[in-house]
Amino acid sequence: ITAMASLLGYGNITVLNLAINLQALPLSILGISIATAVFPQLSSHAAQKDLTSFKSKMNGALWSTFGSVGVATLVIFIFRYQIVRLLFNVGNFSYADQRLTASILGIFMFGVIAQSLMHVMTRAFYSLQDTKTPFLIALFAIALTVGLGYLLALPLGGGLEGLASGMAIAYNVNFILLYF
Repeated sequence: ITAMASLLGYGNITVLNLAINLQALPLSILGISIATAVFPQLSSHAAQKDLTSFKSKMNGALWSTFGSVGVATLVIFIFRYQIVRLLFNVGNFSYADQRLTASILGIFMFGVIAQSLMHVMTRAFYSLQDTKTPFLIALFAIALTVGLGYLLALPLGGGLEGLASGMAIAYNVNFILLYF
């Protein structure tokens, strides 16, 4: 992804990295925290072969994650231009760079909920002693990210926005495959 961003022009790697760091806030603070907190309970239910409680706890964690990350994602999406301007309106980071970073951040917000839900799902698989399924799905998602990113960014001319769109689509596909 970074190599492709470097082909898109000067400053694109910086813009991409800043947007990735900002989109990681709700993912790290809420999504990963909920997934980490529910993991021992999922493991306990799985060890006891109590699939009813396991599914209930997993679905509860998915809904908690969806709700909390969803609210944070919506706030970040709505105020993305103001957030980027507040944080990065310094030095040689131009107004155009700020606008592009906010645009990329907005695109990433369409994948943050799925990224957060993926952490709950992978821990559910780990609780069931299945590390193979999430690994194989992740490999597919990586290939999809690179393929879509390349296609949308370069041949179709979407630039950095196309690259970010490919990433967001792949995150959603990854979650959907894990869920089903």
